[in-house]
Amino acid sequence: MNLRGHLLRGVFGSLGLTVATAGLTFINGVLLARLLGAANYGIYASAIAIVLLLSLPLTLGFDRLLIRDVAASDPLNTWARVRGLIHRAVQIVLPVSIAAIVIVGVGALVLEGSLADETLPVLWLALLMIPLLVLTTLRRSISLGLQRIVSSQLPDAIIRPGLFVVLLAIAYVAVGTISAAAAMALNLFAVAVAFLVGLLLLWYELPTALRGAAPQFETRRWMREALPFALSTAALTIMNQIDVVLVGSLAGATSAGLYAVAARGAGLALFGALAVNTTLAPTASQLWTQHERARLQHVVTRGARGAFVFALGVAVVLWIFGPQFLLLFGPEFVAANSTMAVLAVAQVIDCGFGLGGLMLSMTGLQGINFASVAVAVVFRVGLDVALIPSMGAMGAAVAAVISIAIFNALTAWFTWRRLRIDATPVGLWHPQLAT
Repeated sequence: MNLRGHLLRGVFGSLGLTVATAGLTFINGVLLARLLGAANYGIYASAIAIVLLLSLPLTLGFDRLLIRDVAASDPLNTWARVRGLIHRAVQIVLPVSIAAIVIVGVGALVLEGSLADETLPVLWLALLMIPLLVLTTLRRSISLGLQRIVSSQLPDAIIRPGLFVVLLAIAYVAVGTISAAAAMALNLFAVAVAFLVGLLLLWYELPTALRGAAPQFETRRWMREALPFALSTAALTIMNQIDVVLVGSLAGATSAGLYAVAARGAGLALFGALAVNTTLAPTASQLWTQHERARLQHVVTRGARGAFVFALGVAVVLWIFGPQFLLLFGPEFVAANSTMAVLAVAQVIDCGFGLGGLMLSMTGLQGINFASVAVAVVFRVGLDVALIPSMGAMGAAVAAVISIAIFNALTAWFTWRRLRIDATPVGLWHPQLAT
């Protein structure tokens, strides 16, 4: 395999899909903001944040384990164990997801009196997405492990947001305004369609050796190795999504809507990093398994530099043209400009420390990655609770900067200490250091 060509195709393919997704998601955001208004958009965004808080951890770490083990199975020829892993992952994850829906749904019903009028139906519709999103994540992980970088992302990157755009545009032209519950129902339909398309694509991608293998099960080992992945995913999800929930709880739905739009804008700076991480994850697992540390350092450095340059470029544009960008969502969202500027700083810091979390996860050190995330989450939640009541959305943005810096500094340090790989854009490395 031409590694350089494969990675370039993967990164640019992923980046192209990410940019297309960004365009579609941006249109979705504009349409939602105009259809719902700040307060209803805050209810919608809070429900989505809760779903993400649940759905990503509910993969129970099997998503990252699938990427690593499927990628390593090609050189090691362990397809029977991979097929067993796929079967066991679905058998464990799906019932747990359904149980989570029931628990949260009942809890919301008990708390109905303390919730805003439209919150409950919006949340119930959002919860129905969880099994689909969890199984979608597993499907995408299998495809990524098979090095199907572009097709693994296609249903979620193009079909889902594209269909959602069409549905929202029809609603905008036909009625002008809709409820948050109606918007969530349209989103649920788009998720279901993308899920079915993804399953069809995966079926055609599976290699003959995998389809014909009799499944072998190592459930105890898989559960032991998946646990740190699950804990890391849960902690990262909390760190990335808790702000909207806490801003809504401590500062009101309108502030949550403003923060959600600011975070959406600042998130554009991470598109380069997302493309790099998606492409590099299976390759990192393969290179580490084959003990090709020099090649691994090379691709990590190139990837980290590309992600950092992209993030810095987008952040500069947001710092200069932030008000004009936010005006696209509606005049009331221009008030989120200062919050978005601070969140853009957080994204530059994120990419400036490189790919430490990815390297720890793909080389068997997922436990250390979880410990780093856990420390950052404690700081994030504590700072949110301390700062949001007095500073509103800006307090959550400040908390984001500090917690992201802590997490990335820790993962970069441990990647160097344990793997002798420099995960930062600097790329300091010498073959003697790897011994």
